[in-house]
Amino acid sequence: MLNSTSAQSDQMHLIHSLSLAVYVVIIAVGCIWNGTLIFMFARHKEIRTKANTMIFNLAVCDIINLGIVAPLRYQYHYPHASPDNVNACRCIAAFHHTILYATAFSVFALSIQRFCITLPSPIINTKLLNNTTFAKSVYISLIWAISLINSLPYGLIWEVYGYLCDTSENGYVTKAMIIARFVIFCVILPFFMFFFNFATARRLKCSVRIVVGGVNNTTREVVRVRSANVVMVLSILFLMTHLPYFSWCLYAYWTDVDRNNATTLILEYVSKHFLFLNSMFNPMALYITSSTFRKLFRKYLCCSRGDRKIPSVQSTSTSF
Repeated sequence: MLNSTSAQSDQMHLIHSLSLAVYVVIIAVGCIWNGTLIFMFARHKEIRTKANTMIFNLAVCDIINLGIVAPLRYQYHYPHASPDNVNACRCIAAFHHTILYATAFSVFALSIQRFCITLPSPIINTKLLNNTTFAKSVYISLIWAISLINSLPYGLIWEVYGYLCDTSENGYVTKAMIIARFVIFCVILPFFMFFFNFATARRLKCSVRIVVGGVNNTTREVVRVRSANVVMVLSILFLMTHLPYFSWCLYAYWTDVDRNNATTLILEYVSKHFLFLNSMFNPMALYITSSTFRKLFRKYLCCSRGDRKIPSVQSTSTSF
């Protein structure tokens, strides 16, 4: 019996060590890519356009997610992970969900933004909203305000954080919370992301090419198609990396799994790793699908001497 307990303890220790190693790799690689992306925005004025506002906001969310949330999530394995430090756990839970919502709404806003660009004329056309600096501030402020409001229950309402950070739970509220998270992140937001992405693709395919502002119409269409491809890839990555985690949460709650079991622990860690892989893959998706960002990434990550001059993209209405 003693040998069996010792073997199980060694097995659990090995799983924790391997998980830590994976976390370190994800954090290191993701921070390098997202840090480089933020540096590119600081260095190159030509990519700091209104159309790229959500790309910048997404990079900020990703680096916070990797640099702060990931280490905290490794330490606090809620639910029921830290009943002796409930206040710290509830703050971490609220902060984690703020970043989750901010990331999700950034990709969602990108889908809407790219769809609106394909419309014949702007839905809202005022001098105030056409002011680039003001528009950027409004977009980012709205994303973070909505994200904060949605995350407040995880830090303020006992019926919600009681399950995550204590040994208590309210059956109906807990079930509603777990189902709501799955529906929001794996059904509603992905559905509307893909809806606007497919609508954008259809409009681009059927649109009449018009010369606007002296920009060659073929070039304009190519830029818009690439822009739509970027958002589509980001949406696919969002669904692929969030679905395993929130599906696992549903399964673990309804089956009341033994969280001290090795198989259970592996599945839990893998689902969490997928959640943070999203933050690592987002800038890579930009590299693959956007020639503008690919040139900049090569310049700073690969120390490439070519492509020193990045062409201006402001006149195309999309900055990819």
